[in-house]
Parts: sequence; C-alpha cells; structure tokens
Amino acid sequence: MEIFVDAPPKKPSIETVAASLPTSTPKGIKKLVVVALGPVLGSMDSHQVETDLKCTEKGLALTVMLTRSADYHGAHLKNVLWRPKIQLTMVLHQPEATLETMWNMRLTTGAQVHHAQFPPYSDQIFPIILSKTLR
Repeated sequence: MEIFVDAPPKKPSIETVAASLPTSTPKGIKKLVVVALGPVLGSMDSHQVETDLKCTEKGLALTVMLTRSADYHGAHLKNVLWRPKIQLTMVLHQPEATLETMWNMRLTTGAQVHHAQFPPYSDQIFPIILSKTLR
C-alpha cells in the first residue's frame, strides 16, 4: 500500500496499466498492474489499512478495512489529506476477469461506519463498492 499526500482526486477508482511479459509467454496471456485508489482520508484515519483478497468465479474480490478515530467529530484544522493506493500485479489466463473492490470503514471502537465526513470533500456512504472488468 502507498500513501498519497498530494492533491488527491475526489472519488475512489480502479485503474489498470498493461505490463510486459517475457516474449516466450503463450498467446492469450496478459499481465496487468491494477491500482485500487481509496477515498480521501485525513489525519483522523489510520494508515494501517487491512486488506483481504479472494478469488471468485469471475476474478478477484478485494475487501479493504479503513479505521477512523472514534474521537473524530468533524474538525479538519491541520488535516493532511491522503488516500490509500493498493497495487496488484495480475496475469490473466482468460480473456477477461472482474475485480470487485469494497472499501469499508470502522471506528477504533470497532463500530462499523456507514456515513463519514471527509472535509473539504462531500460526505461518503460506506461500504464503497467498485467493479471493473479487466481485459
């Protein structure tokens, strides 16, 4: 996982970049670098991000758990914005696969967060579920 501290885009996304394979690779096999970008976070959110990656019938399911301080009450003075970036390198043996990404958030008390503030951006509803077909 990587941390962005520059001006991050507002919405979570899944991006792909083709990567090179050795010339001896059989035809039809493709290598991709897939980047899952999470929501904008701040100083009240832990940089310790939990991930769970599982194979599915259609491809992969990535579940991410973010943790926010239970003492956060909307203040954002001196708030340094950042966002998680999870990078996967995949080799596709089929013409396509689906990556489903679910971003969840909980408080340090363990309570699940369903609605969170991210000043100066708009509020976010959790979980955030994204899906992308990889070809």
